Amino acid sequence: MAMAWMLYRCNRVVSRTYFFAATLRDQSSDVLVRHFGLSLEAFRSVRAEWPFNIDSPIVILPDHLHAMWTLPDGDAYYSGRWLAIKSRFTRELRAPWIPLTNNDYGEYRLW
Repeated sequence: MAMAWMLYRCNRVVSRTYFFAATLRDQSSDVLVRHFGLSLEAFRSVRAEWPFNIDSPIVILPDHLHAMWTLPDGDAYYSGRWLAIKSRFTRELRAPWIPLTNNDYGEYRLW
């Protein structure tokens, strides 16, 4: 069975501005707008560890979000930031009233 990895369609160019769209696996879900505070807190906590500028308002829609960032000089590690944001949001969202299933690798099937 092939591993599921996120494939980013962007060159790793340091100190650039990037536009992102992050989509939930279930496109009929509205979990992002119902729990938007959790996503904002995930962004805040990751920015405290790995700084980046948010260049325009983050647009949160029911099943996906849009963000535009500029990374610090000499830094191109946006994938680690996204991994941390998605992980923190998912970890905080996981509760008895929010059922999340795991994939074959033990990851929650949210994103």
